[in-house]
Amino acid sequence: PIVKVPDDYRSIQAAIDAVQNGYQIIVSDGTYAGNLNLRGKAILLRSANGAENCILDSKENGRGIVCQTGETTETIIDGFTIINGRADGGGIACLEASPTIRNCLLVDNIAGQFGYGGGLYCRNANPVLENCMIRQNRGGGIYCLNSSPQITGCLIEDNTTISSGGGIYCQTSSPDIQQTIIRRNRADYYGGGLHCRDAQPKLVNCILDQNSAIKGGAIGAEFYASPLLINCTIVSNQVHSQSQKPPIKQASGAIYAQQTASPRLVNSILWFNGENPIEYHGDILQIRYSSVEGGFPNLGNIDTNPVFADIEKYEYYVSNQSDCIGGGTPDLAPAFDFEGNPRSQTPTIGAYEIGRYIAAKHVIQTIADLGGAIEPAGDISVLRMSDQSFQILVQTGHLLTDILVDGESIGPVTDYSFQRVKSNHTIEAKFISYPVAFQIRVVSQTYQGEAIEIELTLLNVRQEPTVPLTPITVGLSLEGSTGKFFTSANHQKQPPVTAITIPTDQTSTTAFFQTHQLGQTRIDVRHRQSTETLSASSSASDMVNPEVASAAHDL
Repeated sequence: PIVKVPDDYRSIQAAIDAVQNGYQIIVSDGTYAGNLNLRGKAILLRSANGAENCILDSKENGRGIVCQTGETTETIIDGFTIINGRADGGGIACLEASPTIRNCLLVDNIAGQFGYGGGLYCRNANPVLENCMIRQNRGGGIYCLNSSPQITGCLIEDNTTISSGGGIYCQTSSPDIQQTIIRRNRADYYGGGLHCRDAQPKLVNCILDQNSAIKGGAIGAEFYASPLLINCTIVSNQVHSQSQKPPIKQASGAIYAQQTASPRLVNSILWFNGENPIEYHGDILQIRYSSVEGGFPNLGNIDTNPVFADIEKYEYYVSNQSDCIGGGTPDLAPAFDFEGNPRSQTPTIGAYEIGRYIAAKHVIQTIADLGGAIEPAGDISVLRMSDQSFQILVQTGHLLTDILVDGESIGPVTDYSFQRVKSNHTIEAKFISYPVAFQIRVVSQTYQGEAIEIELTLLNVRQEPTVPLTPITVGLSLEGSTGKFFTSANHQKQPPVTAITIPTDQTSTTAFFQTHQLGQTRIDVRHRQSTETLSASSSASDMVNPEVASAAHDL
């Protein structure tokens, strides 16, 4: 049976209260009140068109959804965005209940007075989470107490806590976490990504990256905790200081384990986690068949760069030439990788099984218009992940107008550096040649007293017509003669002018000179916008470059 909100019931809670086990409640697009209680019913509560279209807003007054009446995995929550909850389990709370939660986004929720589980709170519960995003919650992403949730295909990112376990905190719990990304979470104490206390979490084919904490940027473990990580990629995690609290010695960008804790890692990558990635105070830290930056003495471990495809884009595929390919052990290895590809008999170390072709060198192609150059020039070969700088040189008489990097404008900069090169690139310099001279063409009239047409053309250094960068005002004057300049041949009703302007969309302009005096007349043409004089010649075919721009014409 199916009921719809708001067609059959005005509110979601009214529909929950009315239906019996086995019903489906389909919720239309819109924003609805939170604080829903599923009443222990085995029902399917789902949105009609996905989480991006159906929002539960608790307005910081209680939880989004609570399951506290023995719900089982037959109670299914599917396709909601849950925001602005404020309680332990501000998004969803599972209290002695184990629902199935699918395709949901738990975002911008806040934990309650105890500060645990801003996104999801589990107490004596074993919920199933599939394809969910737990993001930007305060009080941590997920909190587990005496619980064993199954978490598959989820993204847990940008959650924070003033305590430990920014992404996930588990105490006396055994969560099973598969094919999940735990990213950019922050804890003010231990375990930025995951913190476990007397707990046995299992992580398989997971990625833990860019998390941070005072100790254990990725993972913190204390009081007999024994987390197990199999084929995980642990990259770019770090420790941070907390200036407002008593200083704590910084270490352990990847793992922090107290004396009674015993983390185990198999077929995993630990790379770019700072100078001291591991801090362990017990007798034996079990890391085997793993790639550990700086090395770690144990069976099958290697200390060679895995060569990731593109760490800035979170592409943690390793090179098909990497020592990680076939470097793992089949013991405990899963049948499939993060993307569902089958694992080989000698599996790859890390979350991804299949390596990628990654070139050792890349080429940066330089292209420069006439009027300048890029140094170094040509096709420049650059080692992968190294830097390459370029200088742009401008020739006299030209202006640099733009630099294009891979076809995108970055403006007229004279220096540019490619950082951590990991693909081919192009850098192109655009120049224009600005006007350096006038060319004057004079059209004489047959009868004395008629206006003489004077065409002024701007020329660049290659003696080609060119437009000005800004409008150029040209001063017009006479030597040894009398006469007047006009802007039109029909000058009887026009006032005379002493200057004329060439706009930025034209290479030339025309003036008209009228005189009744016979003999030679010298016309001076000068650029009024700068102290530099533009040259001019009365010859249509020759260009001269005298100190004073002038031209002569005989009547």
